[in-house]
Amino acid sequence: MSLDRPPAPMAPSTPITQAGDAVIWSHPVFCSIALPMRASRGAWQRETEAESVRIEPSSIDDMVPSGRILRLSMMHICDAAFRANSQVVELGEDRTSLAAVLGIDPKTRDLTDQWQRLQAARFTWSAGGSGEVSVFDARSRRRAGDLGWRSGVRLGAKFLSSLVEHAVALDRRVVRELSATPAALDAYAWITMSLRRMAPDQIVTTPWDDLRRRFGTASQDVAEFRSSFEAMLRLVVEAES
Repeated sequence: MSLDRPPAPMAPSTPITQAGDAVIWSHPVFCSIALPMRASRGAWQRETEAESVRIEPSSIDDMVPSGRILRLSMMHICDAAFRANSQVVELGEDRTSLAAVLGIDPKTRDLTDQWQRLQAARFTWSAGGSGEVSVFDARSRRRAGDLGWRSGVRLGAKFLSSLVEHAVALDRRVVRELSATPAALDAYAWITMSLRRMAPDQIVTTPWDDLRRRFGTASQDVAEFRSSFEAMLRLVVEAES
């Protein structure tokens, strides 16, 4: 697949006051590798030649966070941490407050479950052959049996440093338009990150097999993945228009 659209004139160094609420700042790893689409038990991992993401629940019998709530949650966490340059992100006094910032119905069935899984998981990222970087500070992880509401999360110091240095600006309106379709959010984030990194008039080609490793499933062949990913790209084009 080739990308040849010139990049939009915005970079992570753009002052936040100019971006305002029209932008959601995300980490490049969440733009380049899809998080779990569906809940599964035990550790989950996705890796490419360049980087990997691993999520380990608090026990092998527990479920990993997944789907659209996980994606919207990580976007919100990264955005809030980037704007404040702070490891600590406040979530509000209850699930209604959280739902409001995520832009979803507070009655969403699995909102509480997904957040309990996210706060209990060991979430790591590695790139370029370097050691694992913890997304969340281990000291703030939810312990087994802790089911009460927790009003905040704390990011790992190295992850925050990487976020501040390399943040990717996503259009909040487009994210909202695609929020019900996790695979479309993945496609949009990847396209946005890729175009921001391109020089004017540059053409970058990414093999479909590489995209399948990043965003597909092990059960998909390349032809099946290409068909589904192209459908998501069409949703992205519609949302951006």
